[in-house]
Amino acid sequence: MRLDTPTALFARLLLVAALTTLPPLAIAVRQAFPLLRGGLEAELERKASAIGRLLALRAERALARGLPFDQGMGDGFEAVLADNPDIRYLAVTSPMGEVVALRGAERHLLSGFYRSAAADPVAGGVHRAETGPFIDLALPIREGDAVAGQVHVGTGRDDATRRLLGILADAGAAVLAVLVVALEVLLFGVVVVVSAPLARVAGMVERGRRGDFPPVAANGSADEVGALLARLGSARRKLEQAHHHLIALIDEVRTGHFDRVVAADAEAIARRVRYLFRFGPADRPPAPDRTSGADARLLLFLLVLAEALSRSFLPLYAGRLAPLPSALAPEIWIALPLAAFGLALVLGSLGAGPAVLRLGSRRLLLIGLVPAVTGAAFSAVAGDVVHLAAWRAVTGLGYALMLAACHHHADRAGAGEGPSDGGGLIRAALGAGIAALPLGGVLAEWTGFAAPFLLSAGLVALAGLLLGRLTVAGDGKEVSAPRGGMASLFCNWRLDALLLFALIPARMVPAGFLLFLVPLQLWQGGWSLPAIGWLMAVYPLVALPVSAWGSRWADRPRRRAALVALGGSIAAAALLSGLRLEGEAALVVGIVGLAVAQGMTVAPGRALVPDICWIECRRRGRTRVLALVGALEWVGMALGPPLAAGLLSARGGAGAMVGLGVVAGIFALLFMMLAGAYGPGPHLVTEEEDQS
Repeated sequence: MRLDTPTALFARLLLVAALTTLPPLAIAVRQAFPLLRGGLEAELERKASAIGRLLALRAERALARGLPFDQGMGDGFEAVLADNPDIRYLAVTSPMGEVVALRGAERHLLSGFYRSAAADPVAGGVHRAETGPFIDLALPIREGDAVAGQVHVGTGRDDATRRLLGILADAGAAVLAVLVVALEVLLFGVVVVVSAPLARVAGMVERGRRGDFPPVAANGSADEVGALLARLGSARRKLEQAHHHLIALIDEVRTGHFDRVVAADAEAIARRVRYLFRFGPADRPPAPDRTSGADARLLLFLLVLAEALSRSFLPLYAGRLAPLPSALAPEIWIALPLAAFGLALVLGSLGAGPAVLRLGSRRLLLIGLVPAVTGAAFSAVAGDVVHLAAWRAVTGLGYALMLAACHHHADRAGAGEGPSDGGGLIRAALGAGIAALPLGGVLAEWTGFAAPFLLSAGLVALAGLLLGRLTVAGDGKEVSAPRGGMASLFCNWRLDALLLFALIPARMVPAGFLLFLVPLQLWQGGWSLPAIGWLMAVYPLVALPVSAWGSRWADRPRRRAALVALGGSIAAAALLSGLRLEGEAALVVGIVGLAVAQGMTVAPGRALVPDICWIECRRRGRTRVLALVGALEWVGMALGPPLAAGLLSARGGAGAMVGLGVVAGIFALLFMMLAGAYGPGPHLVTEEEDQS
C-alpha cells in the first residue's frame, strides 16, 4: 500500500484548489473589470475637477484683491501634488495658451497642446481633453465676465487601469495567503486523520504478511479509518485466540501421546507455528500514533509565515526610525535589526539543542512562545532603531527555541530519516514565504508598518498554543541521549570547510541581498510596498521546485559536495551580473540566481554533514550534530545585512550587489578547492552504509 508523502499530497491539493477556484475567479474579474475601471475613472475625474475648482477659486480671489492670479500659485502646486498622488500635474495658462505655471510634467509635453486649444476658450464648466499619456481637465479663471486664464489638472490615461490592477494584486496577495494557509491546515488534518492511520494500517498489514501481529492501537475516532482500525484490532484478537487454541491442541498432543515420534513431531510443529506467527503481549502498551511530522510541518509553516510578513519592509521601517547620533552610516543602523535577529537565532539555537534533549519538544515550544510573541508585538511600537533591534533580538530568541522544538519533533516523528533530511520542511518554509512576502507588503501599504507585526504575533501564538496540544512524538526527555563535548567536532577540517565556505555564506549572501539591499533599492526606485513583496516572492517561488530537485539529488552521496559548490558558483554569477545589468533587471537576475543556488544547496549541504562527520554522529548523536551545524548556519544571517550595509554606504546599490557577488565567488572557489581534496575516504560512508 503506497501513500502520498505530505509534499506530494500538498501539490495535489494545490492543483485541485487552483483548478476549481482560479478559472471562475478569472471570469468574474474579466467581466467586472470594465465596469470597475469606468467607475474609477469617473471618480478620479471628479476628484481632479474638485481640485481644479479650488485652485481656480483661489486665483479669482487674488484677482479680486488686485493681485496677479498666478502669484505664488506654482509653489502651492507642490503641496497639492504631494497630497494627491493620483494627480499627475497642475498648470495655469493665459487666455492665449501660454504656460504661466506648471508642476509635475515637462513643459514641452503640454505647451503645444495648450496653444492649439486656446482657439476654443473655456467659458464655463470643465473642458476634458486627451493629450499624449494625459487626460487634461481645464477650468476657467474668471475676472468679471472675461476669462483671465485657465487651471489645468492632469491625470494619466491609464491611471485607473493601473490602480485597479494594483488593487486586484493586493487582493490576490490576501487570497494567495489564505489559500496556502488553508491548504496547509487541510494537509495537516488529512495526514493526521487519514494518511497517518492508513500508514499504520499498511504497516500492520505488511508485518502481518510476515507473520508479525503487534497490538492494534485504536485512534479513538468514529470515522471510517477508526472503524477500520477497530476491525483490525478485533481480527487480530480473534487470530491470537485461534493461535493460542492451536498451540494448546499441539501441546495436548505432544504431552498426551504415547508415541515419542509423534510427540517430537508435535514439538517441531509447535516451534514452527510460534516462529511463523508472532503476537506481542496483550498487556503491552501500543506504540504512539505518530503523524509523520505533519504537525512539525504546520508549525514551521506558521512560524516562517509570521516571520516573513516583515521581510519586504523591515529595512524601510528601520530607516524611518530616527537613528542615534553617531559616526555610523545610516545604512548600518538600518541593518541593525536584521543583524540582531540573526545573532539571536545563533545564540538561541546553540542553547536550544541541549535544552530540547532535556525538556522535550513540547515544553521548549511553549517556552519559546513567550519571547516570540512579545518581541513581534513590541516591534510594532518601537520608538527608535535600537529598540526595534532589541525587540527583533527577543523575537529571534523565541523563534530559535520554537524551530529547535519543531526540527526535534520532526526527527522523532520520522519526518527526516533519509539523507535529504528535512526536505519537506524546507519546502513548507518556502511555501510560507510565497504567501507572506506579498501579504506583508499589502498590509504595510494599507494599514501601516505595525499591522504585520501584530499579525505575526497572533500567528505565532496560534501556532504555539495549537500545536503545543497536538504534538505527541518526541515530547519525552532524552534520558539516554549521547553525552560528550562538541568542541572536538571542529577538529574535522572537512566540516569546518563546509560551514565557513558553504553553509554560512548560503545564509549570509541572501540575507544581505534579499532582505536588506533589494527592499531599499526598489523603494528608492519608486516601487510600492506590495510590488516589493511580490518581486521578493519570486525567490521562494523559484527555490521551491529547485529544492525538490536538490533533495532528490541529495540522496546520491557522491553528488552532494558538487551540488553545494555549484550552488555557490551560481549565486556569485547572479550577483556579478550587476556589472552588465542595471536597476531592476540586475535585482531580478540576482533574486532568481540566489533562489536557484539556495534550492540546490540547502538539502545537499545538510545531507553532507553526516557524510563527513559519520564518526561524530555515531558518538554524539546525529541529532546533536545537525542541531549544532544548523545553529552555526545562522551566523550568516547575522553577518549578511551589516556586510551589505557597509558595501552600500561605500559603493552604492550596484557596487553593493557586485561586492556581495565577489564575496560569494571567493567562498565558492575556496569550498570547491577544499571539497576536491575530500577524496573517497571512509568519511563519506554514512553510518547506515557502514553497518550494511
